[in-house]
Formats: sequence, structure tokens, C-alpha cells
Amino acid sequence: MMKERRQNKGNPREYKRIQCIIKQEIRKAKEKELLEKCREIEHNQNMHDDFNVYRKVREVTRKDHRNNCKPLVNEAGEIIIDAEKKKEAGKTYLEELFHDVRKKQKPNIGEGPEILVDEVKAAISESSWSEPNKDWIPKVTERR
Repeated sequence: MMKERRQNKGNPREYKRIQCIIKQEIRKAKEKELLEKCREIEHNQNMHDDFNVYRKVREVTRKDHRNNCKPLVNEAGEIIIDAEKKKEAGKTYLEELFHDVRKKQKPNIGEGPEILVDEVKAAISESSWSEPNKDWIPKVTERR
């Protein structure tokens, strides 16, 4: 069919007709292959063969893992090859990405009442860690 399609490249009507037939055959073949894989999965499930079930499911659901790496380009659209320029481009990208437009706030240092030594001693004496044993495990008190 492929040869026949190539021969009729000058005749658009016949070319389209053959192209439609080829596409139908491809769809049928893909459907048949998918059904066969599903039957294999069901058979493996019935045999309690989990390893092959997961392997076949991964084959059926796997997306095409092609290398989709794109070259690094600068603002002008030129490809960056130099390592130092790549570092600089990464730095500018991150600066733009995390650019903070909020106003800088002054830290709240020294505001509020001071903590008294007596308050610290009272908090320590009330805690379960006040008298640790040799293992530094807190005392367990029973409350009923």
C-alpha cells in the first residue's frame, strides 16, 4: 500500500483515498495490539504473577521518554555555550523568578516586656524536665 500511495502522489484524490485506508489499518493494528496486551495482563493477574502484571501495565501506559532537552538561550535568543555565561543566565533567571516586590520590614527587636529571671526559673521548675535522670528521659507522672 505504501508503494501504491507513493505512485499516486501526483493524483491527490487517489492519494487521499489510499492514505485513509492506511490510517484505518494502522488504527486497527494498534487496537489489536492493545487488546492482546490487555489479555496478557488479565492472564498474568489470573496466574497471580504481579511482577509481569506491573511490567505489562508500564508498557501499555508508558509515555514516550524522548530527550526533550532544549538549548539554553539568552534574552536575545542566542544559544549559550560558554559555562560562565550559562551560570550567569541561570543566576538572572532565578533573580527574575524570585524577585520580591514587597517592602522590607524592620525586625521587632527590643519591643515588648523583658523576660524576668524569676519567670524562667518558674517555667523550669514546672516542667517535667526539671529533674532529669541519668538518661535525660523525663519523669512520667501518673494522673488519675
